[in-house]
Amino acid sequence: MAVAVGVVRLSPPEPVPDTDRQTLPTVGDQSYQVRTYLITDTVNGPKLIRNDTFALAYKGKKLQAAIAAVVTGTSFDHDYRSAFPQGSSVRIKETSDGTLLVDLSGIVPNVGYGEGGALAAEALRRTIASNGGPSDYVVAINGRPIKELMGAPLQAPLNDQVLAPVEISAPAEGARLGTRVAIAGKVASPDAVFNWAVVNADGVVVKKGLGQAQSCCTRSPYNIQLELPPGSYQVMVSSLPVGKPDVERSEVQVNIDTKNFEVR
Repeated sequence: MAVAVGVVRLSPPEPVPDTDRQTLPTVGDQSYQVRTYLITDTVNGPKLIRNDTFALAYKGKKLQAAIAAVVTGTSFDHDYRSAFPQGSSVRIKETSDGTLLVDLSGIVPNVGYGEGGALAAEALRRTIASNGGPSDYVVAINGRPIKELMGAPLQAPLNDQVLAPVEISAPAEGARLGTRVAIAGKVASPDAVFNWAVVNADGVVVKKGLGQAQSCCTRSPYNIQLELPPGSYQVMVSSLPVGKPDVERSEVQVNIDTKNFEVR
């Protein structure tokens, strides 16, 4: 995700790693697909964005790997970062009665972090729920159970207002695809219309257009189907409203998400 003003310029895609299945540098002997929620910058400040990737973990420990990834902010997308303070770490285990215990360190207890605290608590809630975790769990800092994380309540309903207004959920960052490519995600646009473009390794825009989300004004699903020849690409989706000709577009701030991928 990026924030841009006026004309949007795409950069050439970053190289795709040689591994067939990318994995995060976590500990384990099996690769699991996990979903975390990380921070991205938007016109309205930092927001959470869905981050799907693979993580190494021991058998049956997918949830533990996902929690570790959301705390440390590990991602192949360099536009994303952790909602937790730099230097945070976590140990995950079960208590004697089988309750999940998320034991954090590197965070000052009983201190409010403003909006950052609310984002961290929401990122943890969403990551646990998205990876099949329990609804009841204990969070601690340095072994001491807490009710609030960085000044925000741990037990709270999921809040869609903290999610980024533009999100590409497919393809994943660094994906290797066939020539038929599906671009999917969610976007909030005042008129349900958004801009998209695909640039090749030479920085040339090879496809672009206007997409139609299912509904306007709130985060709504979209899907774009493309045919692309083999090569390296970057796709961009932008929330720039197109139904308001009276807007001076050179002064409009827009939210953007990008993904790099390879077609073979």
